[in-house]
Parts: sequence; structure tokens; C-alpha cells
Amino acid sequence: MEEVVCVKTFELRAEAEMAMELLQNAGIEAQVLSDDMGGTNPAILSATGGSRLLVRAEDLKKASEILSSMSPDSESEDNDSDEE
Repeated sequence: MEEVVCVKTFELRAEAEMAMELLQNAGIEAQVLSDDMGGTNPAILSATGGSRLLVRAEDLKKASEILSSMSPDSESEDNDSDEE
């Protein structure tokens, strides 16, 4: 089984899904792990750590580069905790 890592954590599931589509369009397999009761209770995300965007470990560097090209307005705060 391939190692899967979290490339970024988002406060909103919708943001994570948009980022996932961006990665998939670039040929990177990605998935969103989000414990928000199937989208019916988005408020629970803060208690569960947010929506995590997962990629294969071998794609981490490329995925990080692609995500850094996203709008800094919506991503700069989330990026701090995952980069270090």
C-alpha cells in the first residue's frame, strides 16, 4: 500500500475539494478526509482538525508547489501549520 500524507488542511470542506480538483487536473491523485458528517455539520470541522487534503507521499512536493500557486488570500493562514 502506498503512503498517503496530508499536503494541506482547510477550514472549509469546499476549499479542500477545490484544491483536490486542482491537483487532480494536474495528474495528482488526491482525496479529502473530512469528518463533518457528510457535509451536514460543517461546524464540527473545527473540533476534528478541519478538512485534510491527502496525496501520495511521492507527490507531496509537486502538490505543495501547485497549491502554493493558489490565491494567497484564501490559503496563507492554513498553509502555516502544514509547512513546518
